[in-house]
Amino acid sequence: MGRRLRIYYTSDTHSHLYPTRYADHTPSPMGMLACAQEFDIDAETLVFDNGDTLQGSAFGYYCATKLHSPAPIAQAFIECGYHVATAGNHDFNYGWRYLADYVTQLRKGGAAFVCQNITDAAGKALFPPVVLTTGNGVKVGVAGAVTDWVNVWEQPENLVGIKVSDPFEALRQAADELRGRCDIMVCLYHGGYERDTATGAVVSKTNENVGYRICEELDFDLLLCGHQHNPTPGRLVQGTFTIQPGEYGRQYCHLELVEHGSAELAAGRRWEVSLSELVTPRSGISGLSAPEPWVLAAPDAPTSSNIVANPRVASVARALLPLENDLQNWLDKPVGQLSYALKPDTRERMAANGSPIADFVNQVQLAATGAEVAVSSLANEIAGFNTTVTTRDILATYPYANTLLTLQLTGAELKAAIERSAEYLTLDAAGNLAVSAAFLVPKIEHYSYDFFAGIDYAFDISLPPGKRVTRLARWDGTPIAPDDHIRICLNNYRASGAGEYPMYVGKHPLAEITVSMSELLLEYFATHSDIELKRLRPERLAYGF
Repeated sequence: MGRRLRIYYTSDTHSHLYPTRYADHTPSPMGMLACAQEFDIDAETLVFDNGDTLQGSAFGYYCATKLHSPAPIAQAFIECGYHVATAGNHDFNYGWRYLADYVTQLRKGGAAFVCQNITDAAGKALFPPVVLTTGNGVKVGVAGAVTDWVNVWEQPENLVGIKVSDPFEALRQAADELRGRCDIMVCLYHGGYERDTATGAVVSKTNENVGYRICEELDFDLLLCGHQHNPTPGRLVQGTFTIQPGEYGRQYCHLELVEHGSAELAAGRRWEVSLSELVTPRSGISGLSAPEPWVLAAPDAPTSSNIVANPRVASVARALLPLENDLQNWLDKPVGQLSYALKPDTRERMAANGSPIADFVNQVQLAATGAEVAVSSLANEIAGFNTTVTTRDILATYPYANTLLTLQLTGAELKAAIERSAEYLTLDAAGNLAVSAAFLVPKIEHYSYDFFAGIDYAFDISLPPGKRVTRLARWDGTPIAPDDHIRICLNNYRASGAGEYPMYVGKHPLAEITVSMSELLLEYFATHSDIELKRLRPERLAYGF
């Protein structure tokens, strides 16, 4: 038995530092600070983050649009003891320069940034692997990569000056660079698994996620995944130990590794994972005094037995409190009135009967673009709108940094898009409405179901997928023929074809609005003192249940 190494690891925090979703003021067991206070960091410990760090919460939005700086987020990660970070696909949402600023801030604070497949125009890796040496002399090589579907999802102007190459080939190169230079090789991959790590069964047929292939074909000792928001317990896959936490800091990974003599482990491996756990943090932050928010509540979730609170966390949490309080006050500012509240229902009923929340988003999109048809989706977690609408309502309901495009589709292409959405619903064994497994595994994608406004349509979920649309007409009842032309508006993410909507790919935009949807919603309230909620879709969309 030889040297030891401890690792703490987060991914997909989506700018959630404090333990809240910002839908209200209620503390919740989540957030990077709540995780980091439980890291027992000593000279034999390394702390990693796997990206999707800058976007996704009101805090991230405030930093990007009001402060125009990621410095507070970088400050938090530095002060909480992180050693290495990589990029996630959403870290490009505010533009490459914003991400580069974040990298600069991390480096100034002594943290490293690795992402082998972010290159310059000539193909040179901008963030190659690093080798860190722990207090007991263990040399740890760390490489990183992000899914290259960034190129599919991201707006081209956000990638000017760089390229995002094939992550698998980039990591093969990184492994070659590290081999022989370190005792243990770690891969931070912002992508998930295309196969079930327990059974090997295929769960995704695209190359968005190649985690299983990395385990099969490359010789990293540890593969730390993210991106899928799917907590995946640690296990050995083809000789590589891999694990993935959930999103928003709802879990962090804690690993303990021990070095063996060369004869003690098979396949020439020297390191064994002696402890692997996905840990739910406590619901608050210790070390803050009342009446300050986020004071640590009694432990309400199982935690690691060796937790020692990190005093640096309370210090940075206190330092950022003025910003957090300014944000909370801004979120509570009323921006407009509705005649009645728009609240979410169950996912199944919203998909079958329509959603007044999606109706309103589509109403704003139609007003902004002048299109005939609007297309919108709802986030995996939505708050809805109170009668007195606040900025909090808007950002908690529409958290994406999306912009709008207007495209021209044929009637046949529009029908194909509705057919794709109609795959979302199914009937369970008892004949009840349910969400199709394809929208839940390997990643929960409620946002891949779309609501269409401005047309009269219906689908029958008792029919086979691809043949479910039973009615498609303009709002005045005129049938839409396959060769008709329709102007639709939708967000740039969906226009890329994401969510398996290939009918949008390659369409030249008729128009583009570069203001984010969150800003458009805020502007709509600012310019409409008396908002009339319009019905722009049928009362019931799905039949056969």
